[in-house]
Amino acid sequence: MTRAKRLVGIYSDPADHNILRYPNGYTVHYVMAVYEIEYMSGEIAVSSENTEVGYWPLSALPDGVSAASRQRILDTVAN
Repeated sequence: MTRAKRLVGIYSDPADHNILRYPNGYTVHYVMAVYEIEYMSGEIAVSSENTEVGYWPLSALPDGVSAASRQRILDTVAN
């Protein structure tokens, strides 16, 4: 279980790949709300939305983490 501590930011810049075009022609523009959360209890686990979970030091994030995601992480720890 977690609880939201604060809103870090709202991210929607199309330059950060927040626009997706589906093969059927639909186009969506994602708007992401990023929160800093506080861990309270429980275990992290793989779900239908991810293939791996874990904790990494900021200096050793996995190679697959996008530049936009890295920026959101840095924004979270900077404030």
